[in-house]
Amino acid sequence: MSFNLRTATLILWILLIFLVSRSETTAQIFNYQNASPSSNPPKKILVKYRSDNPSESIIQSTAAEIGGGARFVGSVSRSADIRVFEVANIQSALAEARNDPNVEAAIADPVVYIFAETNDPLYSQQWNLKNIGVAGTGISAWNLIPTPINTTTGTVKVAVVDTGVDKNHPDISGKIDANSANDFVNCFKAPGNTSTDCIPNQGNDVAGHGTHIAGIIGALTNNSLGIAGTGWGVKIMSVRVLNENGEGNLSDVIRGIHWAADHGAKVINMSLGAYEYDMQPQDGIDPKELLQDAVNYAYTTRGAVIVAAAGNCGQGNSANDSDSPCVRKDGSGNVVHTIVNEKSYPAVLDNVVSVGAINQTNGKANFSEYGVDKVDVAAPGVNITSLFPTIFIPPTPGLIPYAAASGTSQATPHVSAVAALLFASKSNLANSQVVDLIQNYANTTVSGYGTNWKYGVTDACKSVYASLNNGATPDPNGVLRVCGASTGGGDDEVLATPTPFPSGNICAKRCKEFVPNYSGSKRGRGDANCSGKVTFRDFNLIKKQFGTVPPRDQKKNANIQCIRKNGGNPATYLVNLADFEAWRRNTKNFGKIGGTSADDLSDEGD
Repeated sequence: MSFNLRTATLILWILLIFLVSRSETTAQIFNYQNASPSSNPPKKILVKYRSDNPSESIIQSTAAEIGGGARFVGSVSRSADIRVFEVANIQSALAEARNDPNVEAAIADPVVYIFAETNDPLYSQQWNLKNIGVAGTGISAWNLIPTPINTTTGTVKVAVVDTGVDKNHPDISGKIDANSANDFVNCFKAPGNTSTDCIPNQGNDVAGHGTHIAGIIGALTNNSLGIAGTGWGVKIMSVRVLNENGEGNLSDVIRGIHWAADHGAKVINMSLGAYEYDMQPQDGIDPKELLQDAVNYAYTTRGAVIVAAAGNCGQGNSANDSDSPCVRKDGSGNVVHTIVNEKSYPAVLDNVVSVGAINQTNGKANFSEYGVDKVDVAAPGVNITSLFPTIFIPPTPGLIPYAAASGTSQATPHVSAVAALLFASKSNLANSQVVDLIQNYANTTVSGYGTNWKYGVTDACKSVYASLNNGATPDPNGVLRVCGASTGGGDDEVLATPTPFPSGNICAKRCKEFVPNYSGSKRGRGDANCSGKVTFRDFNLIKKQFGTVPPRDQKKNANIQCIRKNGGNPATYLVNLADFEAWRRNTKNFGKIGGTSADDLSDEGD
């Protein structure tokens, strides 16, 4: 069955409830009934005129010739001589368009799809963070940024070219650039309008996929230790090119790329694509060339880094499923082609970083495309937790929805986030240098390097270190253990509930049990060291104790979001992202992480 974040028959969604006004975090699992898979993808055709600049009357004449309520959509790009029409029936529209004496060629506008594979409960708690070297034992990528990003390099805009982003989600709304959102799905232009804008300040997500991707880049990465550094200066640009079923047309993707590049995107994330079978040249029009032109404009002219998903048909595992995204059907619904590890576009184009997916043990995810001709680097893509749109749950005060999903869709934003971190780490980096740092400092010790992945698994820590140290490679065995245990992804790297579960009363004692007449912010609001204030020192304590279960009788205890009611909840015993989130929401120092003195970053002296 074809899958996206709305099209499974029945799944378990994880809704992590961050109740900001309370001292505890709870988790619930909800049953969620999704819509049926799409059997009617968007219908558009690409028309090439004999004249480079057809008049408005010629374009209107073509629409009338096609009939069936055909509507002119716009140009593929400002410079191309290709025009787009939305039609009722593709085959009849192509026949009529080709009979138009003003038309040189006409083809179906290829359909592009999201590359999300499955939805899963929260089996592992952010294992991906350590895996790519953003957080970990010793000095990780986050620690390498010496000064506050916002004051040194400014905001890094990351365009999410996808199904849109939920601008009302509490954990992403502050990261969305209010002036950098656009909707190309329902955009229709007058024939003479060559503007790249469509529906400005729109692009809200009604599918779930784009919000999930944006969360990996800018929200969840800000709500966990270490990878918070990735999003300090990030602003998300919502560029909606796919509909509520996670489907869209190549022409809208091209327009979205142009718009994002023109509006300041330093990184363009595309967790979508079309396969080789879908992108064949026809009637003198080559869809690959059209897409390559847009990519070249964003990369060469505008200086953006473009990152794209490699695809989820690596093993053709859905070949026996007639509704699989890895099969193609004819007009009668018969399967005519099965996609097995084909090239996908834009991933394999020049000037694009192609991303495959790995699992928790650094092995190839079973669905991922693979091969050095298809994938540059790999990143975590299995059971990745991120945001889910608020419109899909009943309104509940304090309820912030999350979901876990898998796919090269989920792997891609990890690499986009690393690109943003590199731009933020050094203000004068060119996009070509960022790409080189991602590729040439990837983890090559993993299985599949040189066979499945051309460069290896992305490693944020080594890339950032090289950026700040003139290409040097860090010493993982040195005194500071720079990038020492940040990669690997095995069981010892998973931030999961301890096994066996600790027994008895585990949660930290309240600050008033240590400090007479305590009247501060309370441990549950981020005062981990019971000083009465939520400061850098509490953050440093969270960092020091991250992934551990501190003794409950210890005054300086970062297990601040531990659930003790109803016998306790072992899933909250670790110092983890929920504890960091409580600190982030209640401190005035979050935007200044990096500190101004050694005393700021010390947890001593209280």
